[in-house]
Amino acid sequence: MARGYVLAGQGMGRGLAEHWLSLKFCEALGNNRAGAMDLTDKGRTPERWYKAMQARELAVGFGLAAAEHIVQQRYTDHVTSILDTSTVLRAGWPLNVSQRNKSSRPRPDYLIEAWKPGEPSKITLVACRGNHQKPSKRGGRTRSTTVQQLAKGAELTEGMHIGPWNTTPCLMLSTELMGQGGIVVNALQTPGEALLPLRTPGTPGNADAEIRDKPGIP
Repeated sequence: MARGYVLAGQGMGRGLAEHWLSLKFCEALGNNRAGAMDLTDKGRTPERWYKAMQARELAVGFGLAAAEHIVQQRYTDHVTSILDTSTVLRAGWPLNVSQRNKSSRPRPDYLIEAWKPGEPSKITLVACRGNHQKPSKRGGRTRSTTVQQLAKGAELTEGMHIGPWNTTPCLMLSTELMGQGGIVVNALQTPGEALLPLRTPGTPGNADAEIRDKPGIP
């Protein structure tokens, strides 16, 4: 879970960040009397700011774990890799000051690549969100928040397409941390298959082809 959450991290402190986040996950999760995974006493801390942060971190962790499992079940003979979308799209293009201060265009949080030697890679777009609320019988606030998060995930994944229009597979996930009610990962998926071209040097459509006649292409 920690590995997935800090994928976008760069620099010498990345390894330390992974270990620190792993430690926070270990403190927040444990076994209950039934032997199932549940939130610990520290995981149910009343501080609002900590709950919001924990919801974001745990949501990404559980969401990516579920998404990776789903993709592995689809392509049992492939190897799966989780990639941060920002790292992939901005590779070699550092953000300037004006771009850092502006909200980026809607796009998925992560890409999951299922690859096998000699075959085109299969890409799945993933958006992860989460909430840390107590469900109420009257308002059903947690369920309402989950629906909104799944809708937001659909908006983010819609912002990116690979291959023919409306054929890119997507996974939208919302994790509910409901205290004594347990942990629930809600998932929506869209069908389809997005393939990346094979990296065969000197052939048409090579993904590693260098563009010489059009400098500065974004």
